[in-house]
Amino acid sequence: MKPPLQRFRAFAIYAGFAAALGCCNFSYAAADVPTPVTIATGSSVPATVLFVADEMGYFAQEGLAVKFDHCIGASRCIDNVFEGKAQFAAVGDLAMMFNSIEHQDFSILATYATSTSMLKLITRKSAHITKAQDLVGKRVGMPRKSAPHYFLDNFLLFEGVDPKHVEHVFVDLDGMSAALAGGKVDALSTFEPIASKQRAALGKDAFDVTVPSYNLSTHLVALRKTVTQSHAETVKLLRAMDKAVQYIAHEPLKAKAILARHSGLDPAALDSLWAGSQFKLVLDPSLLVTLNNAARWAKNEDLINEGQFPDFSGFINAEPLNAARSKGAAK
Repeated sequence: MKPPLQRFRAFAIYAGFAAALGCCNFSYAAADVPTPVTIATGSSVPATVLFVADEMGYFAQEGLAVKFDHCIGASRCIDNVFEGKAQFAAVGDLAMMFNSIEHQDFSILATYATSTSMLKLITRKSAHITKAQDLVGKRVGMPRKSAPHYFLDNFLLFEGVDPKHVEHVFVDLDGMSAALAGGKVDALSTFEPIASKQRAALGKDAFDVTVPSYNLSTHLVALRKTVTQSHAETVKLLRAMDKAVQYIAHEPLKAKAILARHSGLDPAALDSLWAGSQFKLVLDPSLLVTLNNAARWAKNEDLINEGQFPDFSGFINAEPLNAARSKGAAK
């Protein structure tokens, strides 16, 4: 039998080893806990990238536990970032442009989807509107300072109609269906997926006016302090999204099925939207042209003044995307 001192030494060595092992196990377990991330996003075709990254486990592989904060309209999504409800948001061109005037504290991290079939012009058959010229003297409802607002004016100009000859009626997203069905407006400049619900509210009286393709892009944005304080998570998020983009390119039917489970779009609307959409994680210089064109329109419409015309290049932060790709993301 060991003397008391030897027994004490043996116990101390064992206890120290156990304590160290327990410490290491605790650290390993803590390191395995995924980092929670909330993304404010809609549920239409552009969100395919996010839904695929989630369902295929790409976020989890990067150590992220992603939660989607579902919002309708890009303005609501970016508001959720400013209000602290989400760290990242899916945002369109117009929402970014207008918010850059009131907020200088966010960054554009990537463009990940473009669509030529998201924006719609819906009317009642009983209104007898089939082309742009039929809108002269009529009332068109839309959210103010939005992509549908910008789209309507561009559509009218493209067809040779002065937008001032068409009455613009600004309606909240939640009230658009009722405004059209109740006769408050004669048509809606709108977007999917809410356009499908607006058609359903009209039933057999619904009619889609044929409009030219308009390229609508969706971007990932975050507060600058989020990118700085959670740089590693930002890079991981972009890496997972890049993997999702590659999956969509190689497995479009499976990706489309994932979107169908999340969007609630009817098959015909989904097919139409999917055909006009592309998925690619980029920061293209053409984004600056798009934002400047939108700002000029807003100035001409007295929605902003000359002094509010920002330098959009200061909002673009390509470093996290470059870092994501430099660490093994598919190109």
